[in-house]
Amino acid sequence: MEEAISKLEKETKDSGVAGGGEERGGFDAGGMPMLIYRMEVEEWIKSNWSYPVALDNEKDIEAIVVLKVKRDGSILSKHFDKQSSVAIFDESVLKAIERSDPLPPFPEGYRKSHEEFIISFNLKDLQER
Repeated sequence: MEEAISKLEKETKDSGVAGGGEERGGFDAGGMPMLIYRMEVEEWIKSNWSYPVALDNEKDIEAIVVLKVKRDGSILSKHFDKQSSVAIFDESVLKAIERSDPLPPFPEGYRKSHEEFIISFNLKDLQER
């Protein structure tokens, strides 16, 4: 949780987002509780991600996934906004998402029935953990 909060503080400082329902990533951020939720979801999914060891030297590989998540945390759909050029990398990303379903429910008081999340997967970030 502390890691998610410090990462959130850095992101909001870098992007100028102060929370409170501002546009971020193409959707209403829903204030600080939803921003924290988004960070926790990303951390949870990435904690379930294991990539093929053969890709250790490929730090520039990236895939971007759009998740549609229901209020109760169940993943309604997932699709690539950007696929990497390596099929086994993309498969590892999809498996991590499947292992993470269901996600935690949305923060109390968040009224939308579903939300979209954009998550970027790259080996450089994972290897720095």
